Amino acid sequence: MNMKKIAASLAITSLTCVVLLSSANKSELILGKWDCDFSMTEQGMSMDLNIIQNYLKDGTNSAVGTIAVANEAMGLDVAFSVEAESTWYIEGSYIYETITGGKVESLKESPFDVMFAEKDLLPIGKTESVEILELNDSTLRIMSDAQEFNCVR
Repeated sequence: MNMKKIAASLAITSLTCVVLLSSANKSELILGKWDCDFSMTEQGMSMDLNIIQNYLKDGTNSAVGTIAVANEAMGLDVAFSVEAESTWYIEGSYIYETITGGKVESLKESPFDVMFAEKDLLPIGKTESVEILELNDSTLRIMSDAQEFNCVR
């Protein structure tokens, strides 16, 4: 074996160790409860989301919170309570979660409720990923579908 192959092999092994160590550190830092808020307004439509997530060491997560969507011009004003259970793991700079159960309940009577199917709000069995932008003892910032979410302890 020549020196270039040995050097390349050592570099790949070192990089693999750094990635695994980084994922392990993130997997420890994420444990516990996070209060996640998100608000946006686009083309007259507003959405507010508040979710408390609790990441456990056994690779499960429970989440409870509310989602509200409004559009004054359309007369749209809906709100839902959400409870969800999922499994999770971190690989590199991504959190992968698979929703395993939960429920969605309407908080307001609205003819628009039918537009928001539970299977769309809680896609059970589907694995989704979000990019970790920042993770420390007090802050979790993630990117999902080009939207940034901020969570605090």
